[in-house]
Amino acid sequence: MIQFSNILKSLRKQAGVTAEQLAETLGLKKRMIYAYESDSSKPTFDNLLKLADMFDVSLDYLVGRAKIYSKPEGDVEYFFRGHKHNYVGAIKYVFGVVLDEKGKVIRQFLVIKDLERSEDDKEELVIDDGMGSDYVPYRHHYLFVTGNFINAVIESDEPFMFLSLVYFLREKIGFEYHAFKTDRVSIIVENGGEYRELAMDEGSSAMLYTLSFDEKYVKDWLKLTPSKREKILSESYKWL
Repeated sequence: MIQFSNILKSLRKQAGVTAEQLAETLGLKKRMIYAYESDSSKPTFDNLLKLADMFDVSLDYLVGRAKIYSKPEGDVEYFFRGHKHNYVGAIKYVFGVVLDEKGKVIRQFLVIKDLERSEDDKEELVIDDGMGSDYVPYRHHYLFVTGNFINAVIESDEPFMFLSLVYFLREKIGFEYHAFKTDRVSIIVENGGEYRELAMDEGSSAMLYTLSFDEKYVKDWLKLTPSKREKILSESYKWL
């Protein structure tokens, strides 16, 4: 379980406020914020509520009990109708963590990749929209680009694409992720032989960023067997 002290420090830095500013806003002594962040003191329930309200997070998230996903890894099919193209395919995802020397979770990430569908890069689907007269539905033919949605998100300058991906992950795997607060968990894709973080650029579009931690952690995590990864996660998140 991630320690409250680490979560508070991360939220404060993310919000761009100093410990002194946070203390003043909450009506606390500055030394109390330092004590919380060094794990030498625990906040009262009232102060936990103040912190949760200020950073717009749940109490479960604040104290490190938030469930980030419903299933740690797997494949999920997608069907997107974008502004310029339509996409159908499947995404493989693997949730992972970075642990410190004491086995505490210090970073969480989700690696995603499009699965290969077929040799053809397009396929035609018939969509029944249910809007025909006398209850006879119209049948429309749509041309879908297959297996390229993640690349489309990366290349797009529209926030709609990235937000669609985030919404999809939330709905399909219960992925707790806020598109505009990206330091809670990293969405990672492989690009040009390197692992990069995919995140919003000030709410305008998705961009690739250098990982804020060693890429070796991701590579080593993916080399583990699924059962080994699940065991590590179960030991790290005791509520699973």
